[in-house]
Amino acid sequence: MLIMVKGATLNFENAVRIDITGYMTFLEDALVRRYFSINGQTEIIYQGELSTIQAIQNGGKAEIYGFEAGLEINFTKNLQFTSQYNYTGGYQLEEDGSKVAVRHVAPQFGNGHLIWEYKKLKLDAYANYNGQFDYEDLAPEERNKAYLYALDKNGNPYSPSWYTLNFGAQYKITKAFQINTTLENITNQRYRTYSSGITAAGVNFIAAISYKF
Repeated sequence: MLIMVKGATLNFENAVRIDITGYMTFLEDALVRRYFSINGQTEIIYQGELSTIQAIQNGGKAEIYGFEAGLEINFTKNLQFTSQYNYTGGYQLEEDGSKVAVRHVAPQFGNGHLIWEYKKLKLDAYANYNGQFDYEDLAPEERNKAYLYALDKNGNPYSPSWYTLNFGAQYKITKAFQINTTLENITNQRYRTYSSGITAAGVNFIAAISYKF
């Protein structure tokens, strides 16, 4: 395995800060899930159902690449905007020399925060977002898991993009004692994180009290 990482940071008098990091990973004999046979059989009865046999095997070469970028803008002493963005891509070589998507490469994702602080109070209005994976972007083994994904106009599984709008507040009563509240997914979006198969919560309110000894 070979990993290459390059990064840079730009700081404009602490008013604006930008950081970018790129990376590439090269794998030999990557572990991948592929169809398999036992004693010449490609299917078995498992828990009462006819199931296709698959096994983790050493595949060919695989390459994973991407970058992450961060932005920080300090408008005033009390008001700040921050954002992070991540992109990952990759492929693995099949036995016939074709390139297919790597299973654990996720869609692009990121967040943005508008933060206001004054004395003991901190307010944070923020958004989280996740990009879309079309059917062609899914790894071959993921395309057979329609139960994990939405279906496109052709009836093929895909992972839709999504976003949430959120708001958090923190009040420090003392240095050790503070109250935190968060209102998540304010617009009540229905979404699933990539490959989870579990629909996330709708509007969600969290309140917590913490004390540090």
